[in-house]
Amino acid sequence: VKDFAMLSTGHGKLEAGRSWLPGFAPSERPAYQIEVVGPVLEHDSAGTPGLRRISSNYGKTKNGHSVLLRLHIGGFKVLFGGDLNKPAEKFLIKHYAGLDQTKPLPRKKADRDAMIAAARGVFGAEVMKVCHHGASDVTDEFIETINPAAFVISSGDEEGHVHPKPDLLGRLGKLGRGASPVILSTELQRSTREQADAEIVADLMEDIMGLTKKPTTAQTQSMTALVHELGRSNVSVFGSIYLKTDGTDLIVSFKKESASQKDKWFSFQYAIKDDGTLKLVK
Repeated sequence: VKDFAMLSTGHGKLEAGRSWLPGFAPSERPAYQIEVVGPVLEHDSAGTPGLRRISSNYGKTKNGHSVLLRLHIGGFKVLFGGDLNKPAEKFLIKHYAGLDQTKPLPRKKADRDAMIAAARGVFGAEVMKVCHHGASDVTDEFIETINPAAFVISSGDEEGHVHPKPDLLGRLGKLGRGASPVILSTELQRSTREQADAEIVADLMEDIMGLTKKPTTAQTQSMTALVHELGRSNVSVFGSIYLKTDGTDLIVSFKKESASQKDKWFSFQYAIKDDGTLKLVK
């Protein structure tokens, strides 16, 4: 629409039947590649391109056509899941598995396993940025298709959606790769500072009540330091999830809220074994 551009499977650089973010396709030899796996652009009988209405609910259709990217770097892949929901996940799995969109997902184990194996070639990843801040409107089939060893959930405070949903966390642990999939949430990896803030306010009030007409240098410095401490962002320091990889080893970590100068981080480290499978190093 006018100067507005979008990204979809039809707007990327097409190579070997796959869509890549321009500038990050394999033939362009970047240090890492970014694959575009959604939204899926389709054409109607007249050849007009568009996005399918996947639900009678407009919001689900809009969120369901989130941009989905899969990062390739060395032996690791990371899937960024957007705001997908059940109707969108069912559509995407059937699309990439080559199944009839008018029929439900297969229930027979053999057919279900074949569908997941076919779609995993597009969605499979070692790390998944969980869809929609940890909402529970997801399918088991989609989680199994991605088969991640580590899940990262980005969610905030003071919202009425209860993200991440407790039941989703249980499903991620059950359906992820290996015996103990790692689940990291920006909201759960930190605590609140309510008690610490209350103590700071008390100290600040004590300084204020002790003010003379002209505060001393010590009083000014104390109040300034306390105000800065109250204004410190808890989210940007504690709760952030860090992911680093050189393509051979991958580290997922978060900063401890109380630790020594030599022990600031809690991390999980993965490596790709010679047979191509994933190994949890520590």
